[in-house]
Amino acid sequence: MSGGPERWILCGGASHPSAPDDAVLLTVAGDDKNLTVDVAGITETLTGRVPPAFRDLILIASYVLAADQAVTRGDADDTDMGKKWRRTLRFVIGVECPDLWTTPEMTQLLVRTLGFLSDDYYTFEFQKGTNRPNEQLSLANPQGEPFLSWDHVEEVMLFSGGLDSLAGAVEQFVRNKRSVILVSHRSATKTWKTQRDLIGDLRQLAPDCVLPHVAIQVVRHDNSLRKERTQRSRSFLYAAIAGAVAHLVGKRRINFYENGVVALNLPVSRQIVGAKATRTAHPKVLKGFAGILSLVAGEAFEVVNPFELKTRAEVIQHLADCGGEKLIKHAVSCAYVTSATRQHPHCGVCSQCVDRQFSMRAAGLQQADSDEGYEVHLVNDEWEKEGARGMLIDYVDAAARFARCENKEQFLSEFGEMTRAVQGLYDGMSHDAESIGQEVFELHKRHGDGVMKVVASILGGNPERFVLGDLRPNSVAALLSRAGLQRCGAVDDGSNNGNASPWTGGENMFVPHGDMWLVRFRGGQIYPLKDQRGMSHIHTLLQRPGDFVCTNALTSIADGQPVAQDALQISLDADQDAVNSIKGIVQQLQDELEEAKEFCNDGDVARIEAELEQYGSWLAQETRRGGKAGRELKAIKKSRDRVTKAIRLAIAGIKKHSAPLAAHLDDEVDRGHLMRYRRTGLAWDLDRRNPA
Repeated sequence: MSGGPERWILCGGASHPSAPDDAVLLTVAGDDKNLTVDVAGITETLTGRVPPAFRDLILIASYVLAADQAVTRGDADDTDMGKKWRRTLRFVIGVECPDLWTTPEMTQLLVRTLGFLSDDYYTFEFQKGTNRPNEQLSLANPQGEPFLSWDHVEEVMLFSGGLDSLAGAVEQFVRNKRSVILVSHRSATKTWKTQRDLIGDLRQLAPDCVLPHVAIQVVRHDNSLRKERTQRSRSFLYAAIAGAVAHLVGKRRINFYENGVVALNLPVSRQIVGAKATRTAHPKVLKGFAGILSLVAGEAFEVVNPFELKTRAEVIQHLADCGGEKLIKHAVSCAYVTSATRQHPHCGVCSQCVDRQFSMRAAGLQQADSDEGYEVHLVNDEWEKEGARGMLIDYVDAAARFARCENKEQFLSEFGEMTRAVQGLYDGMSHDAESIGQEVFELHKRHGDGVMKVVASILGGNPERFVLGDLRPNSVAALLSRAGLQRCGAVDDGSNNGNASPWTGGENMFVPHGDMWLVRFRGGQIYPLKDQRGMSHIHTLLQRPGDFVCTNALTSIADGQPVAQDALQISLDADQDAVNSIKGIVQQLQDELEEAKEFCNDGDVARIEAELEQYGSWLAQETRRGGKAGRELKAIKKSRDRVTKAIRLAIAGIKKHSAPLAAHLDDEVDRGHLMRYRRTGLAWDLDRRNPA
């Protein structure tokens, strides 16, 4: 799949004759310096300077993070968000050790690990660097005083200031009395203050122990480098500086602390797209980091997540059991820390805040949290924004699906992404794949059961209010009960001005009704929208999630003409965009096939091989030698442009009523001569029903 126009990033004084004029320039030295990579926490006199290979690694990770923020993905309201979300980034970087970085093993590790981490497409080219930082990367303590002899250090740990990393620090430093070094990224002033305050609290809990803290900050001196806020690649910088610190103190392991539900990244909500730490500690990412660090260090390196099989509720309970209950209210979990206030450090409605609020209650420790710290409190406030309500309902719905699974086989059939997570865990554990799959299932089952226990307490806490109808319309109790009733068709949502609704159905609807369309997204209000051709095209794609439909077929369906079944999926004429799109899918299927074979998933192997055969035959027909598409016929281009314009206008009309639905369709509908609505896992009601 295409990731949009290729963006060049020239780093560390590197140049390239083919680089365009709009290439992003990043440098940490010289007259054109626009980045400062600032490390504080360890004295240069004690450690010496960072070895050149690790210095390269830290700078490469800094360049990747800076480019991540300099090249926008587009925001939720952009009509081109689906194209912009996956960017194509081409790096040319000046390094001190080009022989290390130009090896195929290293470049492949970088491309695969970072591609999975940030959901982008990467290309790397390395040159001998000509400009190198002077005062940077010396690991200098602001006061110039050493903390301790390195011989005593037992662990190097990542510390973000959230609940999971705090639990890891309390476990190792307070309960186990181990000598640890905490490594952080100073991403914002508020984050830096949270980290320092928590470390001060930790030192008070163990006053006889010394707790070094290393923090790295990438300072951007140009506003043009501040366009994108998702920061998905920042954990690469975490790993780079932590790996350098571990190398300096003679250790070959670093610890990420992230609860297993977040780390394994099964789909909890489609709205989580754009969250900052989506794949920070996914097993595949940690495996990639370990491989990169091993090549840089010249010996085997481990990157581990001790909480990979714990739910967040279990992590919170563990934090309290280790003596850190009083610190819970000071840890910050919100994804939008830069917009937080002193009174409300948590927005309350992002995926991380929703998970925190449910997990605190599932652990029975809500009294240890600060109710006033949430701008929107789970129980006390109304959820006014449609996007926030959608996040809440999606989160609970995913937990309910986890809880309903009775065994590993049922779980795997519903959440096929588990295979990828199991492979990453398999490489770092002594158990067999079957046992690990069972543990992953049980992890999500416990999470789902915990969330549903909280839901039961919310809905059952004051039953007379349901009987009397004395519920605020956007309270969590009203939203959850209404979503359930609407899903089973038991109530009308009131969008028909008190008249009997012509529709009772699920929370996602796209239904033709006379000369109108009835549309609902994530259990929100039903909107009547005027009929237009683009609505018909979208409806056809929603009926066939994951299948490609050529624009000629879409036009015929909209005109009410019969269409052969094979014409719905594969066109006999192709443009280069369609060829590139299919090639991207083939590559993804090949990766999935390797995983399925490794874990003896015979059903998946058969399915994937059949799909590969279908796409391979299509590519063989549609491309000339060299993999290029034949010349596009004028009729094909006319059909593609006409259908694309119709869908764009339909989405613009939908946006006036439901921006989240418009953004979802923009993100999930692939455009070109072959169009497709991706398999999102959302259930859509697409047919007219009679009134109940």
